[in-house]
Amino acid sequence: MVEIERSLGVLYLDRGLTAEAEAQLRPGLALALELHGPNHPSTLAVRRQLGLTYLQLGRLTEAEQALRAQHGPTEATLGPQHRETGLSLDALGRLALERDDTAAATAAFGRAVAIWRQPDGRHLLDYGLADLSLALQAGGDIAAARGVLEEARRVRAIRLGASHPAVGDLDRMMGELLLDAGDIGAARPWLGRAAQLTRVGYGADDPRTLQAQLALARLQSAQHGADDSVAPLQRFSAALPADASLAALRWEAQAYTAQSRCQPGAARAGERELQALEAELRSARPEGGRLSREVAALAASCHARLNGVASNAVAH
Repeated sequence: MVEIERSLGVLYLDRGLTAEAEAQLRPGLALALELHGPNHPSTLAVRRQLGLTYLQLGRLTEAEQALRAQHGPTEATLGPQHRETGLSLDALGRLALERDDTAAATAAFGRAVAIWRQPDGRHLLDYGLADLSLALQAGGDIAAARGVLEEARRVRAIRLGASHPAVGDLDRMMGELLLDAGDIGAARPWLGRAAQLTRVGYGADDPRTLQAQLALARLQSAQHGADDSVAPLQRFSAALPADASLAALRWEAQAYTAQSRCQPGAARAGERELQALEAELRSARPEGGRLSREVAALAASCHARLNGVASNAVAH
C-alpha cells in the first residue's frame, strides 16, 4: 500500500499536480512510519518524494527538512553507492539549486551521476546528467552544460528511443540553453522538435508539453521585430488552461511577455508588469527560489535597458 501511495505521488508530481501529490504522499508517509518505522527504505523514499513536492510548491524550509531528514538514513541503510542514495543526492542538488547554491548543487548532482553510471543505475543516468547540466548552466559554464546535456540525450535516446517524449524534454532544455546564450538559429530545430515530441507523446495539455510550447513562443518572440515580439507569448498565455497546477508556468510566461514589452516608448509597460510580478511572487512564494530570482533579474535588466536608452536620449 505504501508503494502504491508513493507511485501515485510520483505520477502526480511528474504531471505538475503538486497539490494532489502532497495529498497522496502525506498519508503515505504516515502509513510508512506506522508499518515500517522511520529508517526503512520505503519510508525514506516517500519522505524524499514529499520533500520534492514541497520544493515544487516553493516551500523551501519544509523541503529542506524532509530532504535532509531522509539523506543520512538512506546513505547509512543502503550504502553510499546505492542508486537510492543517488536519488537522495539528486534531490539535495535540486534543493541547492533553488537556494542558489550552484557549487553544492553541482557537487550533489556529480555524485549522483557517478553512482548512476553503475549498471543498476543506468535507467537514472540521463536524469542526473540533465540536472547536472542545469547546475553547470546556472554556474555560467555553458560549454560544459551543453556537453553534459548532449550526453543525457544520447543516453535517453538509446534507452527509450529517439521519438520518446522524454527525449523531447531534453530537446527543450537544449533549445532553452542555446536561446539563453543568444544563439537563436541553433535553438530553432531543438525547440521545434521538443514541441512536436511532447505534444504527440504527452498530449497537448500536459505541463511538459506546455513548457516546450512556452520555449517555442520565446524563440518566435526573439525572431520577431520589436513591434511584434510580444505576440507569440501573448498567444501562449491566452491559450494556457486556467489551472492552479500551472501557476509557475503562468508566472514564467508573464515574465517573458513583460520582458518582450520592455521597449522604449511603451510607457514602461514591461517594467511595471515585471515589478508587479515580483510583488506577486514575494507574496505567493516568500521563501524565493529560482523563478523569483529569474523574474528579479529580468526586471533589473529591463530597468537598466530603459534607463540607458533614456540617458542616451538626454545626452543627445
